[in-house]
Amino acid sequence: SDLASDLIDTIKPYAPVALVLGLGWMCLPLTMISAGKWLATWLLPVWLALGVAGLTGLFGNYSPGLMADLARSPTAQIIATNPVNFVTGADWSDQEAHKTLILLSFYTPKLGQLNQPFNQLTPGTYAWLAPNADKDKLKSERPYETIADVQQWQLIHLLTP
Repeated sequence: SDLASDLIDTIKPYAPVALVLGLGWMCLPLTMISAGKWLATWLLPVWLALGVAGLTGLFGNYSPGLMADLARSPTAQIIATNPVNFVTGADWSDQEAHKTLILLSFYTPKLGQLNQPFNQLTPGTYAWLAPNADKDKLKSERPYETIADVQQWQLIHLLTP
């Protein structure tokens, strides 16, 4: 029962696309007589399904959880009004963290510096701190407060020493 419910929840966003494509292709046997109608019946549902996918948000919302986290207060106000730097570690073996870096850089409207040395960041600025960064070392270099945790990345505010 839980497996079926999880499966239904997983495929529910794709239902409008499947419905448009399925109904369009159901008309295919009716138009097999004429070559022009057959080709149109074959291709038109595909284009309509792509349009429905765009209208329902299936294109462009690559991480709904990340978008929800970024929309929360105070994160939304901070990234909308301040440049945000990125502090990353040396090890990029975690593919999920790298994917999140790309999405954060895309969804952060005012980008700051990427990989600027932590001790050279200006006090009072904000930065995304990567999950692979050595947080203990960084905390000893300069005090900061954590504003939000977004998929293991931390939005930090650098405090004046």
